[in-house]
Amino acid sequence: MSRILLCLAAISFYASTSHAAVIGIGTFDIPGAGIAPNVIDIFRLTYGFAADRSADIFDTFPVQASDVGRTFTVTAADDPNFDNLARALTNGTDNELVLYVWFDYPFSGAGLGTPESIFFGHPGMNGIDFQGFRISAISLRLDEFTVDHTGGGFTVDYGSGTRVFAHGDIIVEGELLVSEPSTLLMACTGLAGLLIHTRRRWRASGRLS
Repeated sequence: MSRILLCLAAISFYASTSHAAVIGIGTFDIPGAGIAPNVIDIFRLTYGFAADRSADIFDTFPVQASDVGRTFTVTAADDPNFDNLARALTNGTDNELVLYVWFDYPFSGAGLGTPESIFFGHPGMNGIDFQGFRISAISLRLDEFTVDHTGGGFTVDYGSGTRVFAHGDIIVEGELLVSEPSTLLMACTGLAGLLIHTRRRWRASGRLS
């Protein structure tokens, strides 16, 4: 019985404290977007919403083929748009996420749009987005980034174009928000469990009559 009480106390204290962890992973695949003249080798990947460009992140990172294997991470301290994206990812609405590849932002590029619920595989508690969570970081892991200067039949106004193939993951880290009444209840439960466990140990050792 004492072990059960101790476990209950530990679980209660753990649940009443926020712990940041990976809460969602979505895989993107850009299968040869034709977007640029054939002299371009360095691009930028922008992640955000089609309806709100003020939520774009990662646009400050130049990306090229040698970056395959790297992970780019953004927090509120790194990008002023982070909070806008975090709010949209937690508002309970199935917004369309767009990953853009571009070389002359925001005019020249291609985007791949997917609703949140599909991109992250029905995340969170509502199966739509991360409502009820506090998002602390968003990362882009780049597994493939190939630049094809042959054009592959793609042409633009200024000649033969470049095609870009990109594959990787968007990783969302955050923590579950616990309402204040629930926090207080779980903390009290944990404290009571520890007190009962301690009292029984003392009584068993003869230090408490």
